[in-house]
Amino acid sequence: MLKHGILGLLNYYPMTGYEINEVFRESLDYFWVAQTSQIYRELQTLKAKGWVEDELIEQKSRPDKKLFRITGEGQRELRRWLKAGDPLKTNIPLLMKSFFFSELPVDDARAFYRHINDDAEGFLAGADEKKEKLKRLRDSGETGDSPFYWEMTLDYGLRYYRMLAEWAESCIGKLDELEAERAAGSREGSDAENDGCGSGAESGSVVLDSRAAVSEEARSCPEAREEGSEERS
Repeated sequence: MLKHGILGLLNYYPMTGYEINEVFRESLDYFWVAQTSQIYRELQTLKAKGWVEDELIEQKSRPDKKLFRITGEGQRELRRWLKAGDPLKTNIPLLMKSFFFSELPVDDARAFYRHINDDAEGFLAGADEKKEKLKRLRDSGETGDSPFYWEMTLDYGLRYYRMLAEWAESCIGKLDELEAERAAGSREGSDAENDGCGSGAESGSVVLDSRAAVSEEARSCPEAREEGSEERS
């Protein structure tokens, strides 16, 4: 997927590896994270496939730079990729983790969802700057229809991160409810144990009281004492 993203960028105009990295870091970061080492590795792969070619540009006041440009074969591959595949069949790592979080303490899960919420809110806070940049590009007319599709992509990003922020907050709320239910269950169990101890004590008191009553009756009734003496003799 990264190599096709690089082909797409080079299809606009030739770039150095540094410039490609900057575009990913500043403009595409909300839907694709690419490390510098990955970009340069993919550029070599693309060159080996014949999809890009490079040119060494000599510079007097700066180190020489290598400029990459897409080839005709690379453009055909880019268009093939754009038409192929099912875009909805994708992996979502954060949901895979979320699915199994019962293996960790609740505090770890809460920290995970809080991190997602903070990242989403951070992106949304800088959304106006991205919108203004795209508007300037569209108004300039220098890049044709591309800004319209870039705006659609940004719109998806904004909707996605708003959803992420709301979802993460909801998850945190559910974890709070889970802990509250556990605490309530623990208190009920403790109260039940205390009630059980109280019942036992009361039962014991009843037995002791009944024995005391029988003993008192025997002392106050001479016939009962005599009958008891005869039976023993």
